[in-house]
Amino acid sequence: MILISDSATYLYCKDGDFEATTMEDGPHRFTLKYQVGKNEKLTLTLNEAIVRRFGLDFKSKVLPYGAERLRTDDAYNLGICSRTDCGRDGFPKLPKVDAKPDKLQGFSFAKSTPSDQKRGKGCHFFIDDYQFERLWQRPERYLDVLRGYDCVPTPDFSLYMDMPDPMQEWNRYRSAALGKYWADNGLTVVPTLSWAQPSSYRFCFKGIPKHSTVATSTVGVARDKDAQEVWHDGMREAMKRLEPSLGAAFLLPIRDETCR
Repeated sequence: MILISDSATYLYCKDGDFEATTMEDGPHRFTLKYQVGKNEKLTLTLNEAIVRRFGLDFKSKVLPYGAERLRTDDAYNLGICSRTDCGRDGFPKLPKVDAKPDKLQGFSFAKSTPSDQKRGKGCHFFIDDYQFERLWQRPERYLDVLRGYDCVPTPDFSLYMDMPDPMQEWNRYRSAALGKYWADNGLTVVPTLSWAQPSSYRFCFKGIPKHSTVATSTVGVARDKDAQEVWHDGMREAMKRLEPSLGAAFLLPIRDETCR
C-alpha cells in the first residue's frame, strides 16, 4: 500500500489492482506503474516540481574522482598515520615521556568525568576492547574527552595467544598510530607495553622509545600460571630492549575480577 499526500492530492494503490495510473494536481504529477508477472516490480515517478516542493532527491550522487579512495583512507585512518609517518620498522615512533600520574582511570568513565576531576589522573585502556574500539573508528571525536588527563597510555588492543601474528601486529600498529595522533594533538602519551608469545617480540616493542615512562597491566594474569610465565618473559624482554627508568616506569596491577 502506498499513500502520497499533499493536502489536496492523494495517490493510492493496493496490491496490484492496476498496472499503471497517473494523477495530477497543477504542477504535481505522480506516475505509479505496477508490472505483473514473474519479475513484478512497483515504480513510482515524481516530476521535478514535487521533488523541489518536498525536498526529495532520488538522483544518484556522482562523486568526484578519488572520493571512494578517500573513504578507504578514512577506514584505515591514513589521515592520522600513513607510511610517511612511520620509521624504517614500519611503526610510528612515539615521543619519550616522563609521567607518573597519581591515579589511573578507565576510559569507560572518561566522558562522564568533569575536566577538573581528570587532573592528576591518567586515562587507561586496560579494559575490554569493545569499550574503546570507537577510538579507532572516530579518533577525532575523543580528543577533547582525553585532554583533561595528565597523561594517556596508548590503547591496549588485545594480543590474544590464539590470534595469528599479523592480527596481533595490526593491533599493535593501531595502538601506536592512535598514540602518535594524540601526541601530535598535544596529549601526553605514555606507550603501553603488550605482548603475547615470543614471536610477538618481533613487533610489539616497535616505535616505543628507550628510557621513557611506559605502562602495562597484569589484568587476566593473576590466576593463570601459564599467563604469568608469558607476562614475566615479555616484561624481561621489554626491560632489556627499552631500559625504562625505574623512577619513570609504572605498572597497573589491576585486580582480576575472578580473584574475589
